[in-house]
Amino acid sequence: MRWKLLAVFAALFFVGVVAMPRHIAAGQEFTGSINGIVIDAQGKHLAGAWVSISCGNRPLGGRIPGAFSDERGHFAIDSLELDKCTVTACKEEDNIPCPPFSSSAHSIQVTLTAKDPFATVKVRLGEKGTVITGMVRDATSGKPLDASFELHLLKFPNQSTWMSSPANFRIFIAPSKDYSLNVSAPGYRHWSYADHNGSKPLRLAPRAHLHLDVKLEPLS
Repeated sequence: MRWKLLAVFAALFFVGVVAMPRHIAAGQEFTGSINGIVIDAQGKHLAGAWVSISCGNRPLGGRIPGAFSDERGHFAIDSLELDKCTVTACKEEDNIPCPPFSSSAHSIQVTLTAKDPFATVKVRLGEKGTVITGMVRDATSGKPLDASFELHLLKFPNQSTWMSSPANFRIFIAPSKDYSLNVSAPGYRHWSYADHNGSKPLRLAPRAHLHLDVKLEPLS
């Protein structure tokens, strides 16, 4: 679903970033590269984290380069724009969201230039996010169901976010904001969070984790 240090620089890692100038051969594509390690809150190297790098004014919906950290916590991402870049680490299975729902508190800022197109960083995993997890099932048989989710931020009545998910779902939302949440699947009645919670909107505190057991009623 997504793409995938030298001892002399070990001390410098603790300040976040150190540029590593290298020679560019004539005729070689002149783009940047960032490599480094991902650490957790205790400073341990972390495997299986997703590292994304956003450089310059990338248009909405554009591809964001990224890679998973290996068993040593190391990652390397090439073909980057020579511009200001933001490096972020996330791990959604541990409820650490990726952009746009991740916190920028532990992101690393790097500037790649023609003179210094390469850099090495140590990036800390982000904070736990505000997340909804659960299972969608047939209300009669208990069979797990793939479903579609419509998430609607009530502050913006004309904007909705649609997503498809397996029966076992995980959805990150912005904290302390009012949402409506509707779940649907072909051949079943729509399910609404408000209908099952006294018409109240969906609203979660920062870093809250809500588990939902969604049961869809067959149309016939």
